[in-house]
Amino acid sequence: MASIAQESVAQDGHEANATTWEDTTSLWRVGKTSGTYYDAGLRFTTIPDIASGNTIDSATLSFVVSAAGGPYGTASFDVHCEDEDDGAVFGAAARPSQKTPTTAKTAETISATGTKNIDVKTAVQEVISRGGWAADNDLNFLLIHSEAAGSPYDIAYVTDSQNSGVTTLDITYTAGGGGLSIPIAAHHYQEIGT
Repeated sequence: MASIAQESVAQDGHEANATTWEDTTSLWRVGKTSGTYYDAGLRFTTIPDIASGNTIDSATLSFVVSAAGGPYGTASFDVHCEDEDDGAVFGAAARPSQKTPTTAKTAETISATGTKNIDVKTAVQEVISRGGWAADNDLNFLLIHSEAAGSPYDIAYVTDSQNSGVTTLDITYTAGGGGLSIPIAAHHYQEIGT
């Protein structure tokens, strides 16, 4: 198994109303508050060993929800990968809404705190199947809100710092010709800048 640490604060965060990017806090958001919609971007750097054409047997994105449900409502969103060979850093000019999502997605909701595990196998497979994908490339996830008009609060806050909640990506795959199934784990940390 491999462990991958993020190297820059700009690796993840959320955007508000598809216009502004925030990556300076230890929380990212997905969903909506009164009048503001949030989409999140998560980046896993240097995914080892998995070559183009490998078969993804399982892929699970996990994170710790620090606030949801009750007065926060139920956040609804779709989880895509970025449809790129090597995902670039998120930022003010490279927000989740500006990136191309995979066709494959997982529809999800969050209504309680605690660890959330999401099956992202089909989205990861779509990226790994690209001809330009190579081992050690970077993989981005786009969490895009899908709330309908109505309740003013349907949001989840996710802790993302070295000292508490850790966002992880666990992938098990079979090498190109079949046979051996190999697990890897990517740990996604946000550094707190100095």
